[in-house]
Amino acid sequence: MQPGWGGKSSSPVVYVLMFALLGCAGLWLGLDLAEGRNRILVERQALAVQKSQFMSQWFGTTIVSADYVLREVIGRVSAEELGRLASAPEQVVRMDRWLAEKVATLPGVIGLTVYDRDCRFVATADPRLRGFRSNQKSCVDPDPKLEDRTYIQG
Repeated sequence: MQPGWGGKSSSPVVYVLMFALLGCAGLWLGLDLAEGRNRILVERQALAVQKSQFMSQWFGTTIVSADYVLREVIGRVSAEELGRLASAPEQVVRMDRWLAEKVATLPGVIGLTVYDRDCRFVATADPRLRGFRSNQKSCVDPDPKLEDRTYIQG
């Protein structure tokens, strides 16, 4: 036998014992790593579910709010009133102000406009857009089937 530390001979038992200790430490670290990974996955999953519920609630609230506002707009703006808007600037200002107030109540909505038969914006929450032509499919299509419906453009 060869002399080891301190002049004593090293036996295979010391090597086996060190290998066993290193193996146990490696096993413990591997299990701890796997457990930490699983914990992180569970936390991420819980956060994803929470975020999904939040987004669902937010979209639901926005859609319901927008529905109420659009129903009110449909109820208050008729074809006759659109004809009056073109000839009465004070009516346009009143309608613009009213649309701006309605847009302020809708989270996530950036604009609300009313356009005439020629698809020109006659009243809008942003007065800078007045007079522009809409690019909605119903306005661009050369032969649209006109219906008494409300269209939302995203």
